[in-house]
Amino acid sequence: MEGRWHDAGAWLRKVLDLRDDAGVAAQPDTENADEEKQAVKDSRAFPSWKNRGEHAEVSKIVAVALVVILLSGARYIASRRSRSVLKTQQPALDDVTMHKYFDDFSRAADKMEHAWEISGLPVQQAFQQYFTPSLKDGQELSENPLAAISNHVAKMRRCEVPPDYAVEARKDFALHLQLLRSICRAVTVRLEELNWYVYVNENTKVPVPVPGHNESYSYSFSANMEEKEEEGVPASALLRSRGLCGGGSPQEVDETLARNFTTLLAIESKHASYNMAARYYFEDFLEMFGEDGTSHATPSTFKHQIPYTGKAFRTGALAEAAAHIFHEWDSTTNYASARKVHRIADNWTNDEVLRATQQQEKEHAHSFQTRLESRREQMRALLKDGIPHDDLVMSVLFLL
Repeated sequence: MEGRWHDAGAWLRKVLDLRDDAGVAAQPDTENADEEKQAVKDSRAFPSWKNRGEHAEVSKIVAVALVVILLSGARYIASRRSRSVLKTQQPALDDVTMHKYFDDFSRAADKMEHAWEISGLPVQQAFQQYFTPSLKDGQELSENPLAAISNHVAKMRRCEVPPDYAVEARKDFALHLQLLRSICRAVTVRLEELNWYVYVNENTKVPVPVPGHNESYSYSFSANMEEKEEEGVPASALLRSRGLCGGGSPQEVDETLARNFTTLLAIESKHASYNMAARYYFEDFLEMFGEDGTSHATPSTFKHQIPYTGKAFRTGALAEAAAHIFHEWDSTTNYASARKVHRIADNWTNDEVLRATQQQEKEHAHSFQTRLESRREQMRALLKDGIPHDDLVMSVLFLL
């Protein structure tokens, strides 16, 4: 069995090498559906799950998740490093560039609207629960979760680019275009995340944070693996599937149990990858202010005027709130995740993996709720600072 899982690791390295040679841009990118489909096709290199119905679907889920996770993490780190070296100049305001800003915003808005339309009701409900402003659970929410954002998008679409002699107005216009573009991209990536969870649940029955797909799953294993035709899975196979070194325990565990545990680990890592993408879109907007693209480096006084309302968008206040959320996320290191997997590998028995699987399910549900509470805490701080409940700042905060 170990040999078959080793082939999976070799396939993953091959895919990563091909992507690196292609010179992929150093930034998170969720607009690569064709590449992910190809990765799903290539994931048939997992021979231990080949031609086994739903087992093949699980291997695809884990394989594609690992590729996206590793690539997104590497791109995000590279983009941060490049921004720390080269300070971004003030936004260009010539006619050609201004129209490019507008076109980029319009395309992002179209993709957001399409992503919302093709998402089922459970996904839309989950989006409203986790990614729209609220102060507590059970709070009555609006009928259309995208109403506030869509209203801003519609008004911006009707605006005309200020004349070239109105420099400050042009700058505000450019900044707001980039802000709305980042918002639309963040909405799209959150919908993609929730739709991916539904796909995982439908193929594995593992619970995910989407209504109708969050029922706890009864994990089990065969008490006597010798009576089964399938071989067990060694701990070294788990480590290789996660891109880690080491051998772990020489014992083997039930394949279905190992698969469920690996799927839950993939869900945790994929969630972190989507968080990185949402963060990147926001910090990409901050670069327009001439900063290094990080929320903690943005002065609290930074703001720009919204073209169609004349009101100020308080970028600095949002950046301060976002920095608190990002700090909590940064405290969860890659080493902590690797340490958890190594500990399981050192105690690689059916009973221990079953306990770890049940714990992993609880941790994933808890992480969603914890991040939601963190957003709510920052929302209360912004309310005290005089920012209204329905301000666009709040909508951005809850997408992070």
